[in-house]
Amino acid sequence: MHKNFTNSCSHLMDNNQQFQLLVETLEASANLDNAEKMRAYVKDKFLFLGIKTPLRRTITRPWLALQQANIFNFFRSSL
Repeated sequence: MHKNFTNSCSHLMDNNQQFQLLVETLEASANLDNAEKMRAYVKDKFLFLGIKTPLRRTITRPWLALQQANIFNFFRSSL
């Protein structure tokens, strides 16, 4: 099971810490069997963690929302 990004006090972290938590969460959710099949599908051109789309979206959606909010706040404060 993956860590829940939103329950990790992400609002208290800087962008680097948030990104590191995202990477750790993705790595913890890796599936080596799926990764091998995914790599074979693209003829070993890329490396994969073997995380299928529904789980990957569940993991990354909160992080992407934070990034979108950060960008919005940056431009809003610039005006």
